[in-house]
Amino acid sequence: MSSSQQDGPLAGIRVDVRVTQSEATSGSPGLRFVVGTILMMAGLACAVAGVRDLRHAVHPVEDAAMSEFLVGLCVLAFGAATFGQPVANVRQRFLGALAVTSMALLFDWIAFVPGPRSFHAGASASHPGQAVSSTVGRVAFGIGAVLFDLAVVYAWGVAIRALRTDSGIEQPRDANLT
Repeated sequence: MSSSQQDGPLAGIRVDVRVTQSEATSGSPGLRFVVGTILMMAGLACAVAGVRDLRHAVHPVEDAAMSEFLVGLCVLAFGAATFGQPVANVRQRFLGALAVTSMALLFDWIAFVPGPRSFHAGASASHPGQAVSSTVGRVAFGIGAVLFDLAVVYAWGVAIRALRTDSGIEQPRDANLT
């Protein structure tokens, strides 16, 4: 350091930056409990309704109730992950990976499973817009499906890595040694 930098107006001041968990990011335990419970109940109700409808379907994989079941699984897994502690632990990483997987399966189902699909170019459910060809909708969902499938591979990798690290199978690497 030059002497001009040491003698400046900030000479002798040290800055200590520590990352801590703030109240804004952790959320209240009661709020997490309420939101997680509501999401889990809604997801469970949706998944059970989907299973009930799938039992009577001639081709269950092609039936529209499959989307209801997959959305229910996704909401159930997100609710269970929200229900826990504000830190990402192994359980929450596995539930997050399950939620991303069920969302990816939903996009895969919309894009690639045969059956009638109806797509609209609107931005909301209250204003659906004009009908769009099934091919355009399936291509759009196909692109999303591929991206979600990549996210699934990443999410399960993170969850498995967390399990290995927490169980002592694989010790975390020291950044100073590499």
